[in-house]
Amino acid sequence: MRIVPQRVGGIAWISEKCLESIIAEARRCFPLETGGVLMGYWTPTKVEVVITRSIGPGPASTHTESTFEPDTAYQQDQINRIYAESNRIYTYLGDWHSHPRLAEGLSPRDKRTLRMIATDRRARAPSPIVGILTKRHTWNLILWQGSIQRLTCRLVVTRLHLRRFL
Repeated sequence: MRIVPQRVGGIAWISEKCLESIIAEARRCFPLETGGVLMGYWTPTKVEVVITRSIGPGPASTHTESTFEPDTAYQQDQINRIYAESNRIYTYLGDWHSHPRLAEGLSPRDKRTLRMIATDRRARAPSPIVGILTKRHTWNLILWQGSIQRLTCRLVVTRLHLRRFL
């Protein structure tokens, strides 16, 4: 798999409530890895993304110090519910997970997941986002966006600027 070097890109807006729920889930599972789904919408210019909702790992998820497997049936049900309740505005944007061992960057597995989501038409997310939540003194969410270059089929990974809103 060929990957274009990481660069800094657009802006990701996240609601305080959404960020708080992500951090609460990470605290609940610490020192094990956990994660979930990010939902919201892209602005018309596709330069900014607005994250309005997060979905947790689900009751049948599994957690270890270095991996987490979500309860995909639970998450799909929640995605469908939120999509319907928002009148088809809030869509699947990507995933988030914690890295309890402080690694802020994307692992090879994270990059494979970005590629898989970007190329899977059923996901309807050609530029998926992955959030990595780490903890030093405080919890820190780093958001990355992936996309596939049309001519070369290479994965392009871009770090997003995170902004909060109420």
